[in-house]
Amino acid sequence: MAAAIQLSNLRDVHLDVYDTLASEYERRSSQSTSNVNRRIDVLLSHLRNGSSVIDVGCGVGLAMQAMRSRGLRPTGIDLSPRMAEYARRRNPGLDVMVGDFMTADFAQTFDAIWEQALIHLYPKSLVGTLLSRFYDSLNDRGVLSVSTTLAQRSAEGWLPKDGYGNHLRFRKHWTIDELSTTLRSANFEPVETSIMPDPLIAGKRWVAITALKASC
Repeated sequence: MAAAIQLSNLRDVHLDVYDTLASEYERRSSQSTSNVNRRIDVLLSHLRNGSSVIDVGCGVGLAMQAMRSRGLRPTGIDLSPRMAEYARRRNPGLDVMVGDFMTADFAQTFDAIWEQALIHLYPKSLVGTLLSRFYDSLNDRGVLSVSTTLAQRSAEGWLPKDGYGNHLRFRKHWTIDELSTTLRSANFEPVETSIMPDPLIAGKRWVAITALKASC
């Protein structure tokens, strides 16, 4: 029961924060194009043309736009109605859902899952639940692409959002080894790790891990 209450609390707080920041994300979106394309290069090395991808926490839809332009079939989902509206404007004709990935009802499983800055919005105690949901949402040998800011030590708590004022939300700081180990424990096999600079904050770096769904 405690975990369910905590998850509900996280959802409510993050919905408020990201709805408030949607227009600012849209304004800054083009600065992330290089990092997005770099991650898609890796994703494409494990997928065929026309593969289906669910973008979890799709934000304003920048990654969806890039994936479609390179022959993938993305679907988006985001908690924030305002984020989802920007994603729809950017990606006419694509399916963008408003809702919580953890409880959403999908009519299919997917060849790949893409998430940008989502895994670090959950405490480590709940990440296993998130990764289990990822696992169940993928086809056999599906591909998971996760990304978070690079940390030198593990930590978590309620913190202001860097570079976006004093909006407080939950934040987990992952080290590469910790994230890789956590993915393996959830039956994902990391196959490539990339380090990228933050396009907005000097000195801040991101880590992206591409992993394959393994057999249980």
